[in-house]
Amino acid sequence: MLKPTTIYVLIDPRDGDVRYIGKTVQRVSERVSDHCAKARMGARKTYVHSWIRSLLNSGHKPAFNVLAVVPPTGDWRLVEKFWIAAFRAHGARLTNVTPGGDTGPIGYRHSAETRKRMSEWQIGRKMSLQARQKIGECKRGKPLSSEHKAKISKSLNGYKRSLEVRRNMSNAQRGRTFSPEHRAKLSAAHLGKATWNKGLDLSPEHRKNLSLSHIGLSSTNKGKKFTEAHRAALCEAWKRRKGCMMEAA
Repeated sequence: MLKPTTIYVLIDPRDGDVRYIGKTVQRVSERVSDHCAKARMGARKTYVHSWIRSLLNSGHKPAFNVLAVVPPTGDWRLVEKFWIAAFRAHGARLTNVTPGGDTGPIGYRHSAETRKRMSEWQIGRKMSLQARQKIGECKRGKPLSSEHKAKISKSLNGYKRSLEVRRNMSNAQRGRTFSPEHRAKLSAAHLGKATWNKGLDLSPEHRKNLSLSHIGLSSTNKGKKFTEAHRAALCEAWKRRKGCMMEAA
């Protein structure tokens, strides 16, 4: 009888870092004990077993957590690859030496058919709230290194979203409303802060381009009728903002 495959993580108890992602058809606790036994014997010289040996020598054992349980009819290889890629994208220092799915060393190139299957598997897929929380807990409170920030900045330098992407982002936001609690938090976060373009010296060419881009566009509030309560709230908000700006000056 085929068994479901469990995708799990090994965690360094000293700092909470996720260091390894694996799969097993056993109970995860049994698989972790197997890892530790092989590390003690020194029979395996892999990166993950060297890391586990360093833990055992310091009097610790790897903690573990379950990421996903794949039914026998599912493709655990794709799931394992997905989680390894996701954690690496978030900066996890994994001891995995392959991209997952028993595919061989990093640098291995999948066939066009395999890449197509992986792409189709990801289409429309969303991480569960539990999965997002697990990734968040692993990364919470960990500042990015200067090198990591530089790499992110370099990868985004000159990047421009396509018209289709911008349109999809716009449609996703259209009609969205925030709860009163959310609006209050946004207001408190921005209270007393000057706008990003305050004091910005725009070139004549930049100002001309801005002017041309607004030709023929109507104001977002044109024709809109506000209630007396809304107008009073806008007036009070402006007074508060003006007072904060004067105090900051």
